[in-house]
Amino acid sequence: MPFCKPPEGVHRAGNAANLGTVIMGVRLENSQYNFTIMTQEKGKDACKPQGYYGPLSKDDVKKFKKLIDNKYRINLVLDNLPVTAQDLLDQDQEFVRPGFDLGYEEDGKYYVKNHLQFNILVHPTHGEYMRARQGYKDAAVLENIDARRLMSRRQLLDAGMPAEQLAATGSTGRNLQEGAAAGTADGTQMYMIVGFEVSPCSLKRTAGKPIENIVCDGVDRVPPPQEIKEGEKIMYTYDVYWQISDIKWASRWDSYLRMPGGKVHWFSIMNSMLIVLVMATLVAMILIRTVRRDLAKYEQLVVDGSVDMKDESGWKLLTGDAFRSPTHSKALAVHVGSGVQTLLVSLVTLLLATLGFLSPASRGALLTTTIILFVLLSFVAGGSAVALWGVMERSYEGWIGVAMHVSCFLPGIVMLIFTVLNIAIKHTGSLGAVPAGIYFTIVAIWFLVSVPLTFVGGYMATKLPILDYPVKTNQIPRQIPPAPIVAHPVLLFFSA
Repeated sequence: MPFCKPPEGVHRAGNAANLGTVIMGVRLENSQYNFTIMTQEKGKDACKPQGYYGPLSKDDVKKFKKLIDNKYRINLVLDNLPVTAQDLLDQDQEFVRPGFDLGYEEDGKYYVKNHLQFNILVHPTHGEYMRARQGYKDAAVLENIDARRLMSRRQLLDAGMPAEQLAATGSTGRNLQEGAAAGTADGTQMYMIVGFEVSPCSLKRTAGKPIENIVCDGVDRVPPPQEIKEGEKIMYTYDVYWQISDIKWASRWDSYLRMPGGKVHWFSIMNSMLIVLVMATLVAMILIRTVRRDLAKYEQLVVDGSVDMKDESGWKLLTGDAFRSPTHSKALAVHVGSGVQTLLVSLVTLLLATLGFLSPASRGALLTTTIILFVLLSFVAGGSAVALWGVMERSYEGWIGVAMHVSCFLPGIVMLIFTVLNIAIKHTGSLGAVPAGIYFTIVAIWFLVSVPLTFVGGYMATKLPILDYPVKTNQIPRQIPPAPIVAHPVLLFFSA
């Protein structure tokens, strides 16, 4: 990218990387912007020691224009909070979009936003979180000291030292804790970062001259904007402002997670529920009347001693074929097993997110949790598929093939799509491509964890008794007439 680099070089933040961030292509790197807490700074140079980037080459200009045409945005992170060009304190805006535009196009010319005016929201604190954490450590240390003192006291008593002399030799652990606490309360003012805002603008500056203090208010264009053209030297500068905010540390993500369309359409919900209730009631009444009439007819046949079913027609003729094994029973079992696995993964992930275990502050946690749950719940997929296979075939013979198909069906499709997309992304030169090491790690997890768990679930399912059908299945299947062309599945699919 045609930007200035940090003097110490570009380094990736390894502590923020996990499986989810790697797959999503999130790469956190250090930037050339440096802040000092509660220190207001204006006109800082982000291109030290040279003072500018350039001159721009033909390739740099081409890349700039391509990125601006494609609406690329710059994303910065401070204390795990993403930067935004919107006002976090404005309660009227429906949502907050992270990042800011790289530049803009006007009258056929392209301009880069080379000056950033940062506004950092902070909340005052006296370090209660740090003291609480340190308090837990001190408590553990004091507990260890008290245990040692108690042991020494017992040893001295066993040695014959009088209790009065032992009491005068030192103070208790409680006194030590109070004395230590009295020495740590120095009243130092501390701050927690609760918001990260930026006002980007384009300012043309002359390389080598002192940096003027100019506010990005969008009203006066003095100096003119920085145009992107070959041979141009771009000066990247920034200002830093700090603002005291009432936002608590626990609520600092509320502004970022604000969603548009907060109104609930109660009328539409009630209308849909009433329609479903009315239709379900009509179907239930028709079904109850039909079943009651049939039951009364059967009771009359039993009383009369006649059980001739030759005149029967309709759905009652299908009782002998209702539990017949389908033609592709293995495919049905595999699809059902994969569906059960996917459903459970979705439900558990939603439950964990609802309970607050998947915080947005932890990047990639949602995707990482989904992958881990999918792998661990492979035994459920194998168990449900083999159990259904045994019920349909009335035997567990061949369950190994069913388990193998389950372990390779959905994961194989996902890995095939993932591989093709990763090769395409790698070919474009994007940093979002998954490295080879991570890719083969995912493959190893699939074959070394997911596949064995699938077979374990299938083996456990073979120990379950096969359920008996409530009716007998006819040995000869009933002849089903061919469906008309209007009922063909392909035609119905496109009609829907």
